[in-house]
Amino acid sequence: MPKPEREDHSSDHKQDAKNSSPAPCSTAIAAVDEHSATDLLNPRHWPLWKKWTIIFCVSLLNFVDAIGSSASATAVPALLADFGHENVGRVAVILVVSVYVLGVAVGPVIVAPLSEKYGRLWLYNGCSVLFVVFNIGCARSTSIGALIALRALCGVVSAVPPTLGAGSIADLMDVKDRTMAIAVWALGAIIGRTSRPTIGPVAGAFIAEAAGWRWIFWALVIVGGAAALSSLLFMRETHHPTILRKAAKIPRNVYDTDQAESQLPSDGENISAALLLRPLVLLFTNSSILALSAYSALAVAYLYIFLTTLAETYTTIYGFSVGVAGLVYLSMGLGAIVGQLVYSALTDRTVRLHTARGDYKPEHRLLWAPIGSIVMPLALLWFGWSVEERAHWMVSVVALFPLGFGLVMEMVAPLAYLIDAFPDCAASAVAATVISRAVSGAFMPLISVPLYDALGQGWGNSLLALVAFLLVPVLLLISGHIHRLSRHVLHHRT
Repeated sequence: MPKPEREDHSSDHKQDAKNSSPAPCSTAIAAVDEHSATDLLNPRHWPLWKKWTIIFCVSLLNFVDAIGSSASATAVPALLADFGHENVGRVAVILVVSVYVLGVAVGPVIVAPLSEKYGRLWLYNGCSVLFVVFNIGCARSTSIGALIALRALCGVVSAVPPTLGAGSIADLMDVKDRTMAIAVWALGAIIGRTSRPTIGPVAGAFIAEAAGWRWIFWALVIVGGAAALSSLLFMRETHHPTILRKAAKIPRNVYDTDQAESQLPSDGENISAALLLRPLVLLFTNSSILALSAYSALAVAYLYIFLTTLAETYTTIYGFSVGVAGLVYLSMGLGAIVGQLVYSALTDRTVRLHTARGDYKPEHRLLWAPIGSIVMPLALLWFGWSVEERAHWMVSVVALFPLGFGLVMEMVAPLAYLIDAFPDCAASAVAATVISRAVSGAFMPLISVPLYDALGQGWGNSLLALVAFLLVPVLLLISGHIHRLSRHVLHHRT
């Protein structure tokens, strides 16, 4: 059934990308999408079971990569004892954890534009296998330097699922069907991030004590190997231009293959100059991507602040054991799952309503995001002052539920918007956001210790809540600006 509203919106935002960025998305890719409504090779026409199998595989890879980012945290004492560096080695061992996140910031710059030129399947399969190989290297490392280098490489290849998942969803799903797919894709990372502090202190510490720190990485090899096997068996290429090129079935009377190839970057120096820099160019030249990346990065920064401080809060203030303190993260994880479901239900209803009316715009994906910007600051105040006043531990643990609820809405909504607003280069647009998230996740938690030492839990979290409250008008302004820009482009086109 034709969807003229999607075609109009895509054209508007292609023009928006062209006007706001010196490196717009490939027009050849756009042309393939527009002229292949009846092509049986179009992934959007695949059976639902095939689409969802691919999405679940990407979500599984997302989960493995998320838990892998801090798997070595519980092995710090064992690493220090094994390598014998008590002073300089402590800084180096901390780098074993943080360098992974920095690798995640580098990865999108490489993999996103390559996927839009050469397809996604080889990157999913290749990087999932490399993740296993590099973790084998970590398990067999004989020096801290080698371990740091291999962890950085693990971070680079682990950037594939959070970066390319957006492009795969845009490949597979029509606009009205994307919300649940986005939720499932993002849920793997959310569960991985919120469950790893629970798994780490219990399973990680047990493994490190019983079998040595190397077995933490062998465990990642086993889990990563299972995810890589699922990718090799069930993943399929979803990038439509790549499918058509490989099948050599582009009809001459429908699409000019020679013209398409001439519009794509050449295989020489232009790839590194124009293609590989596309995520960074989009980040710093497109106002909507920059604003939403900053918005999303702050939410991720808050998530990492709590991931790195909650266990210490409950062990020092409430006297919890390390294992029991890890269980409090389940409250945040449950809130994140509920937040995903609520956002998906509300957004699905909104998108279907406006699609039926014929006036759907990508900014409709942002309509419910202010809920997270309201709930999250209230949860910060609730948590901070209950801990500051030494209320019963259950009071603060319950506060983590709305915190997870609000955080996930702030992290998912920008991704959903970018996938619809930049369908022809969704991987690069989301890669820009992944880069900003990784940088904030690596460095922003460093402020938590001096912040809480100076202000305490009450006023420290109140300051975080104030900054989060300011996101509400910012998000509304972003949505309004994008809506006016869309109408302006449409007016000039007509």
